[in-house]
Amino acid sequence: LVIDQIADAAGTGHAHKLEDAINRAIGNAVDPQRLLATSLIHFNMLRRLRAEVDSGRSARDVLDNARPRPHFSRRNALEQQLRLWTDPALANACERLQTATGESRRKPALAETLFRRTMLALCMAAAER
Repeated sequence: LVIDQIADAAGTGHAHKLEDAINRAIGNAVDPQRLLATSLIHFNMLRRLRAEVDSGRSARDVLDNARPRPHFSRRNALEQQLRLWTDPALANACERLQTATGESRRKPALAETLFRRTMLALCMAAAER
């Protein structure tokens, strides 16, 4: 649940929620590299869903027919993210996450810092939209 909260807070531009969720995850000993990997999965999923929206389907329809179907508690956040993010912006987000993941594997001691910095940058990008 906290991993979804991290992704949704970053994707919707809510820095305070993002910080709280990251602190909870790190406090519960969730590996920052796992957090990077799941965040990359989230933004890749958004990119796939965004492509369907760009083809003319409504965000609501796309989420109704998504497999696996997102949990109902995330529906509003996901709809908001589909409105905020364009495909090029999502591609950039995925690239940033991949770069941070690679860097965290080369320098494991910096994994948490890389994760926090990358997610805050994505959060700020969403907030500017």
